[in-house]
Amino acid sequence: MKKIAVILLVIHSATLSRSQNVWTQKANYGGVSRYHAAGFAVGTKGYIGTGWNNSNYYNDLWEYDPSGNSWTQKANFPGVARYACVGISIGAKGYIGCGRVGNTYYNDFYEYDPVGNSWTQKANFPGTPRHHPVGFGFVSKGYVGLGQNGAIMYNDWYEYDPSGNTWNLKAPFPGAARHAAVTFTIGSMGYAGCGYTGSGYTNTFYSYDPSANTWAPIANYSGTGREHNIGFGIGGKGYVGTGFTGSVDSKDFWEYDPLGNSWTQRMNFGGTVREGAVGFSIGSYGYAGTGWDGTNRNDFWQYAPLATGVEAETGTTGVRVFPNPFSAFATLSFSPDAADPSGLTFTLYDMEGEKVREIQNIHTSSLRIERGDMKSGLYLYEIKSSNRIIAAGRLVAE
Repeated sequence: MKKIAVILLVIHSATLSRSQNVWTQKANYGGVSRYHAAGFAVGTKGYIGTGWNNSNYYNDLWEYDPSGNSWTQKANFPGVARYACVGISIGAKGYIGCGRVGNTYYNDFYEYDPVGNSWTQKANFPGTPRHHPVGFGFVSKGYVGLGQNGAIMYNDWYEYDPSGNTWNLKAPFPGAARHAAVTFTIGSMGYAGCGYTGSGYTNTFYSYDPSANTWAPIANYSGTGREHNIGFGIGGKGYVGTGFTGSVDSKDFWEYDPLGNSWTQRMNFGGTVREGAVGFSIGSYGYAGTGWDGTNRNDFWQYAPLATGVEAETGTTGVRVFPNPFSAFATLSFSPDAADPSGLTFTLYDMEGEKVREIQNIHTSSLRIERGDMKSGLYLYEIKSSNRIIAAGRLVAE
């Protein structure tokens, strides 16, 4: 039996190696070719909407289903058709706001419910109306900032709480004010960098800890300074690529490892060089499409990172999940500094925000999560100490 297990492992590893660090073209985006659209992922689906094609502004929204490799048109974004909005997801909802039409800038903000296929206007973004802000979201809170209005660049940063429909001013982004930056999340941490500062294109990058409301510089993006690039997080790594470098569009693609604070170049984006595309991740894969390469694009691509299907979810203290996706059980391993004398609490949520599992008073360095009656799909977890979130990430049940 041991020999059979080893053989199966070798076969599985060989299969993975052929699908690692690869871009695969998928069904073209369902809407009109465009760039500077907004996008987000909720559960097992991705969404792209708004944008423009140099002559028309759009307010349509399209849903991508990886399981069927298909696009379905959804309820239109209810605000004015526009481009250069911010798109984020918080728990089981998506959000689009801000943006621009001509010389008019917006700060309105809307929530999309995939279950009801409906939009609800929320409290306006409290900063100055702007285009090309950036943001990211977690299980219960979202964050939006940076951007531009006229010649003015911003570095302000706000937290949105859906439970109270409220915004709170947070610590400002510490780098030069900029627009058209890029973001991604890894576990409970957010990351933002690149962009245009008004005087040049930058590759500086910073991490944001929501629980402490603090920013810290990280290694500069290893590509040239740029704006309008894509970013997403998969497991314990961040990915950034494409964009306008100040003279030409690009298609290089880089992986960020927070444990080594280092960037490694990966396979170039599978489509043409471009700027103003949309990127997001669903489960163990990244997705990117639309954009501008001298013409408007509607092609759409899937990225399979190294170790597809055996990803590590890493939080601020080095929490690893294996395997992920999982069928029978998953094991979470903690680095020694994740220990808390009062014990840790593990909580698992489904994509509707409902709590499906909670384990308290954890004093071990690993935790086994049984599949039990969990349905197939994406789940979000948090690991908390007595006073802060230790880590957060995704579990995928096959």
